[in-house]
Amino acid sequence: MDLRIRIGTGLCCLLILATPAPAKPPVLDNDAVEQARERGGRSSGAKFLSQVVPMTMDGGKTYPVVIQFRNTSASTWSRNNGQRLIIRSANGARVWGIGHVEIDAGRNIPSDGTATFRFEVTAPAQGGTLDFQWQVGDAGGNTFGDATPPLKVIVKPSHARGNTNAEFVTQKLSGLSSVAPFYTIWERGRPYKISVMFKNNGSVPWNAPAFRLMSQNPAQNLTWTLDRVELSSEENVKTGQFKAFNFTLITPVQPGIYQMQWQMYREDTGFFGEPSENVTVTVR
Repeated sequence: MDLRIRIGTGLCCLLILATPAPAKPPVLDNDAVEQARERGGRSSGAKFLSQVVPMTMDGGKTYPVVIQFRNTSASTWSRNNGQRLIIRSANGARVWGIGHVEIDAGRNIPSDGTATFRFEVTAPAQGGTLDFQWQVGDAGGNTFGDATPPLKVIVKPSHARGNTNAEFVTQKLSGLSSVAPFYTIWERGRPYKISVMFKNNGSVPWNAPAFRLMSQNPAQNLTWTLDRVELSSEENVKTGQFKAFNFTLITPVQPGIYQMQWQMYREDTGFFGEPSENVTVTVR
């Protein structure tokens, strides 16, 4: 806008720039917005309902756990769709011998339905005050919704309580002789696959990190570049069950005659049970 104002005989020009009127906010369909918000908020959701967990446990023993969540998402949960219960505690899978719990095969949890997860955990033999927390997630390990309230479970160390025993079953390795005394001939500095199987004849389940396979003759030697073979965080070898340790070792670079033997080991008490049959290995 250009205004000219005459004062006396002079002419003064006053330039006024018009400011554009503020834009009016768009008119929104409140119903549509609410529906979109609801759809977005329910794309993945889980509401914690209840949990039944023993708050005091004995190390090495197995205990039942029940946890319930409501499906507050818009989709159906199922094993095929990938939803599962995932442990949230630090190193939880290693501590409790289980990292996730699947939905029962063929079971579908619709939106607003209740998922009941029933499973067992094995208290670690070494004991302690241990974290226990879970959350619903997907097959990729991504969690969503509520987590269970964090618990501090008191686990009494097993020490000598309970019988730990192992029966040697069999071993497989390249070129092994068929009769005792057992021997084989290997090339120096090369990898070889080996399988050693034991049966749990004791009353205490084997799980990581308390139990493992260790080298013997001499004890905990590194002749084969490794002195131990760990159980996986998911394993829980119960009484009467068999465990095959499959691994790869590397022969020494120095030619010579070496002894190879393996035995089960418990963190708080040491070696136990029968060792594997000793094998004399000629490295050339």
